[in-house]
Amino acid sequence: LIYSGLRCTTHSKDFTPWVASLTTDLMSLLLKKLATMEKETATATTDAVKKKKKKNMNRANSSRAFMLLLYLLRAPFYQKYTKNKLMFLVALIKHIPLLGSGLLGPILEITFELFERRY
Repeated sequence: LIYSGLRCTTHSKDFTPWVASLTTDLMSLLLKKLATMEKETATATTDAVKKKKKKNMNRANSSRAFMLLLYLLRAPFYQKYTKNKLMFLVALIKHIPLLGSGLLGPILEITFELFERRY
């Protein structure tokens, strides 16, 4: 929401929306981690319940951490840094006989073209 709002009010190549949104997500992860640590010390539960809660929290935190990787695909970071590296990777993959030249290379090129049109 912050990213979209700032994106509408700033220039398309401005990093302000990207940085504000990334900072908000990082702070959210940090506060969540601090809150769970504080909660664990305050409550007395059995080991089985603790293990189950910890497993669920780890799964949720890992998915949220994975979502941070998607910041590499957001404008303007994508246009300035990520795009060239991904295109270089596609060019390398295309040189792999059969797999890259016939199957994976064209699929990746089409995917990146569609991604750029969409976002």
